[in-house]
This record gives sequence, structure tokens and C-alpha cells, in this order.
Amino acid sequence: MAKIQIECLVDDLTGGDAHETVAFAIDGVGYEIDLSSENADRLRADLAVFVARARLVPVGLGSHGVGVVKPRRLGSTATTAVRRENRRIRDWAQENGWPIAEKGRIPVQVVDAYRRSQPA
Repeated sequence: MAKIQIECLVDDLTGGDAHETVAFAIDGVGYEIDLSSENADRLRADLAVFVARARLVPVGLGSHGVGVVKPRRLGSTATTAVRRENRRIRDWAQENGWPIAEKGRIPVQVVDAYRRSQPA
């Protein structure tokens, strides 16, 4: 007897098609959530302001002694949305007269000004 198993990802927020499993950790606890590309980008963009100010911890060495989950993806990298957001902030800052370097941490004042300038 032959058996065929098909794995379909379902977006945990909407119930629609999911394109990737996003892994993250907070307070020493690892989580995974299946999301569409749009919702995954939204999650990453919403967290980008925190990620930009956080210290990087190697996978498996969480500060509370709890392992950090390594993301499982179908297609994009975990930092794609963050990089896009940072590029938009840098472009906006240059267009609006803010002194900003091409690389490195974006000053919190610039990020805050950018966020205030965006429609809700």
C-alpha cells in the first residue's frame, strides 16, 4: 500500500494559505507561527523597531538558558522585511534632510520621525 502525505500550511491569523513558518522567541520562550507572506512581512516590520535596538544572541544560547528556535522558511530570509523597512527609513531620512549613514544602526530619533510621518 502506498501513502501520500501532503503538508499544507494554514495562516494561523487568517485561516488562509500560509507561505512560511516564522519562529521567534520572547522572554526565553520560543514560538512558531505559520503565516502568509503578507502577514510574515507585517510581523517582521512590526518587530523591526525592537530588533534594531536588540542585541543579537546566537541560536541556541538564549539569555535565560532556554534554546532559541531556529526559523524554518519557505523562500525568504528572516531579515528581508527588516532590511526593506530599514532601506525605506534611510531613503526617507535622506529625502527629509536627516543625516544618516548607509550602514549601521539607524538613530532612534530618525526611526521615530519616520514612523510619525507614515499614515496609520
